[in-house]
Amino acid sequence: YLCVEANPNLTPLIKKNHKINEVDGCEVISGVMSNDEIQHEADFYITEDFWASSLDPPLEFLEVKRVPAISFNGILKKYRPTCIICDIEGGEFELLTPGVDFSSVKTVIMEVHNPGSIEPLKQLDMFLQSFGLLLQNPPFRPDILLFKRFS
Repeated sequence: YLCVEANPNLTPLIKKNHKINEVDGCEVISGVMSNDEIQHEADFYITEDFWASSLDPPLEFLEVKRVPAISFNGILKKYRPTCIICDIEGGEFELLTPGVDFSSVKTVIMEVHNPGSIEPLKQLDMFLQSFGLLLQNPPFRPDILLFKRFS
């Protein structure tokens, strides 16, 4: 198992939570997913409410931390995940682009954030359909989508 967390302040808490709940064999990586194959760093804005922290600078934040940008395709190639659970505060539309290899993935559970229009959602659906991942209805909530491959 693999957990990638953008907020470096949450990484120790995640590891502690895994230990308390006897979750073994889950590697926790601190960094942000990127489409770039070249390693680099990105500014991550830490806010008082952890869920509002972001790569995009908010009006108010506590601190900025430089975090590693990790190749999403590199993670897919190395770990060959069968399930992806994704809540990346709007970044999902940037990550799921041509060239990303989802051939090992059988299930995607994704929270989507205000795309501004229906078009990014249509592109997301078409991209995942190209790997045989079909949107399951009804979703748990309008902002949480479940895609499954049945073959």
